[in-house]
Amino acid sequence: MNEMSKEDALALSKAAGIEIHEPELTEVQHNLNAILQTMDEIDIPSSFNTLEPLPIIIPQDPLYG
Repeated sequence: MNEMSKEDALALSKAAGIEIHEPELTEVQHNLNAILQTMDEIDIPSSFNTLEPLPIIIPQDPLYG
């Protein structure tokens, strides 16, 4: 996998509505690259794509119903 450049990290942050300035941009870039590298190492079984997702059920608070 190619590493994310500073320009990629900046574009991603703008798409997410987050403003990142230069000293923090380098750290964000490194952190994003570390996350992407770790995600690449996860071995997902091929049968995983055929499974239906479970619905998200949020329990109702009895006080606020």
